[in-house]
Amino acid sequence: MNTPPLSSQLQAKLNRLNKHLESCGALVVGFSGGTDSTLLLHCAHGVLRDRVMAATIDTPYIPRSELAEACTFAAKLGVRHHVLTLPIPNAIRDNPPDRCYRCKKILFDEIAGFAATMGARVADGSNADDQPSQRPGMRALTELNVCSPLREAGLTKEDIRTLSRHAQLPTAHKPANSCLMTRLPTGTLVQESVLSCIEQGEDAIRAMGFPEVRLRTHGCVA
Repeated sequence: MNTPPLSSQLQAKLNRLNKHLESCGALVVGFSGGTDSTLLLHCAHGVLRDRVMAATIDTPYIPRSELAEACTFAAKLGVRHHVLTLPIPNAIRDNPPDRCYRCKKILFDEIAGFAATMGARVADGSNADDQPSQRPGMRALTELNVCSPLREAGLTKEDIRTLSRHAQLPTAHKPANSCLMTRLPTGTLVQESVLSCIEQGEDAIRAMGFPEVRLRTHGCVA
């Protein structure tokens, strides 16, 4: 099937992205396997080839299916992929109100430490629709000097899905997801066994044909 050409506006954004990536030298992409970071990794590999590496964090609150999809895509693309395994950090064990900021700071600090050993910069998949006022984790990225090439190129979520379809990426229509801790009320002590039950429940519902699932728990009620 013929792929329609990109609009001139979107092509210009893609050109800006590629030019920015060319200036990065060695790059480690914080890779979740979602739509945004998958496109970023795909484009970075096209520009930087063996000077790009993917880094994925494996924690109990990241769905196993997300981790598996990230590993599969990185392998298919032929990108070096490093998985850093972490327990639930004590700083977010009680699911505090600023969990997203703390989590992003901890996880990308780990990735930054790894990238430093490679002499590389760190990039994430934030896009132009992501607003710092609505995404507390973005403050952590600024503090850690993480670059956001998609955002800097002006690429919106719609742009990213269009480019993903154009590149025939498997994540072009992938629903947005979030970590399993978002299923728990703020201030709840996070237990690995509960996270596992939530994930199993969501997997079962997806198997019934419902792709977008959030199974929230409130004590004994789900």
